[in-house]
Order: sequence, then C-alpha cells, then structure tokens
Amino acid sequence: MLKPRKLVMIPGPTPVVRSIQDQMGRETIAFGDPDFIEDFKSVVRDLKELWQCSGQAFVLAGSGTLAMEMAIANISKAGDKALVCSNGFFGDRYAEICRRRGLKVDVLSAKWGSSVTPEDVKNKLSESKYDIVTVTHVETSTGAMAPIDEIGKIVQEHGAFFVVDGVAASGGVEEYVDPMGIDVLISCSQKAFGVAPGLAILWASKRALEKRRSLGTILDSYMDFEKWLPVMEDPSKYWGTHPINMIWALKESLRIIKEEGIEERYARHARQAVMVDEAIASMGLFNIGR
Repeated sequence: MLKPRKLVMIPGPTPVVRSIQDQMGRETIAFGDPDFIEDFKSVVRDLKELWQCSGQAFVLAGSGTLAMEMAIANISKAGDKALVCSNGFFGDRYAEICRRRGLKVDVLSAKWGSSVTPEDVKNKLSESKYDIVTVTHVETSTGAMAPIDEIGKIVQEHGAFFVVDGVAASGGVEEYVDPMGIDVLISCSQKAFGVAPGLAILWASKRALEKRRSLGTILDSYMDFEKWLPVMEDPSKYWGTHPINMIWALKESLRIIKEEGIEERYARHARQAVMVDEAIASMGLFNIGR
C-alpha cells in the first residue's frame, strides 16, 4: 500500500507508487537501445488494446494541454465549426484552443458541478452542422462526469468528429475508443495512470488518421500525426527525443492496470468514489443528493 509523506488530495498529480518511481530513477539509456525500443512497442500496444483502439496510440513528451491541441491540429482546418461541450474550466480551455486555431466555436455549457447531457447535445446538433464536437469526460475543476458513450452515439449520427478529453478519466473511468465512437481521445500521465507529469497520451481512430492525411501539410510539426506515426509503429525511428524514463514509468503503470484488470479498476474507482462522497457528506460538508 502506498503511504506517501504528503497526502495529495487533488485530481493530479497523484501519488506515485514505488515501482513506478523506480522506473523513473533507472539509468537512462539511448532511445535507440533495442531493449527500450521493445519497451516502447509494448506501451503503445497495451494502450491500443486496453482502450480498444484500432487506429493508433501516441505517447510523447508533453502535457495534457499539448494533447488537447494535438487532437484539433490533426483533424481540422481554419473555418471548421466546433461545438465545445464545457463542464467547467477545461471545457472552456478547449473553446479557447479551437478559437486560436481559427475554428468557428459554439460552447454548450453546463452548470458548474454538472455535465452536459445527451439531450443537450442532440438539441444543439439539430440546430447546426458541426465538424467537431469536444466533450470533457471528467472535468478536473468540478469532478463532473459526462456520459460519453451516449453522447458519442449522437455525434456519430451527426457525422462530426468526436474528441474526448480524458485527462482526469483515462485509467479510472470506463473509456473505449472504437466502441464509444471516439475519434480522438486525449490524456496525460499524472492522473489515473499514477505517473508523474510529463507525458501526453492520445488515441486516434482510423477515421481521424484518414482525416489527417486528407489535410495535406499542416502548420504544426511536433504535434503532427504524420510525423509521429512511423515512430509509434516502429520506435527505432526518430522524430523527437523520447522521454525514456517516463516511458518506462508508463510501462509499469500499464503492467499494474493489467494485473488488476481494467474492468475491476473501473469498478474499484466507482466504489471508492461513493465511499468518499458518503464520508464527506456525513461530515455535513456538502449534500450529495442521495
């Protein structure tokens, strides 16, 4: 059991278990080392399998915000129309990112502490044609969770690209790329993965990869799917220097997830969330409406 010296009661960074810390403290080797190449291949493979993505998983040095920008950069062009479903601070951040890239943005906002509903999204999509719909799965600022499976079905019917911000959800809440109709799912290392900050993680559907190819040359280089695809398929190739020790740390995190079983991991998070809610409510700090 993890017994940290400091109790970190925020969504992330979360406490890091010793076995993951040990990976970050290993002697660093060359990113072309055959052993590291095999380790990186296993990380990408596990991410694709566990999140049921038949497209491609990407892991690179960066933050969750980088992953947010990377998602939009590879499936849109200036003038495209985006519906941003905002449950709080980071939903609003996605609206800013889209505007800065020259997209026409409408924001569907939920009251802080609650989430947009499938009905909200369906009604909004009936009013206008959108190229992209973004949803924050679990809003870091409020803890509100969106029903992305139901929303994904509605977005699929509309024909838009479905982008899910999984930063505070991935590894802790049920989330599958292909079954849920997600085109781009983004995350990072320091929340439910239980790794230190430093990795941007992204899954792209086959449809999203095809969209990227249709765009030709894009303004971005570091975030370009086309630059990273050869590397994710064969980590012996080079585009940018890999965060070697962080990749090892993520590999250990994925080993822990597989050992527990991802479905049990989701169930455990749900059980413990109820326990925390009830304990806090018993103190009279807030009414959870039970």
